[in-house]
Amino acid sequence: LAEMPSLWSDLGLISTPTQWVSGELDLKFTALSERACSAQAGAGFRQVVMGAGHSPHLERPEAVAALLRS
Repeated sequence: LAEMPSLWSDLGLISTPTQWVSGELDLKFTALSERACSAQAGAGFRQVVMGAGHSPHLERPEAVAALLRS
């Protein structure tokens, strides 16, 4: 990861609505999803899966599926 180029500045170029999903217990990625949404200038929105950690799709698959359907 340390060798990957930063693409934060490119997030503002994405105008397609983007859903950022993170687990409530994964504080790092929940904070990063908030930052990504802000960088997208209104095109991004956050969803936090309550009671899930780093892998909400594995820990709470029904909740993630419901978010994606909405």
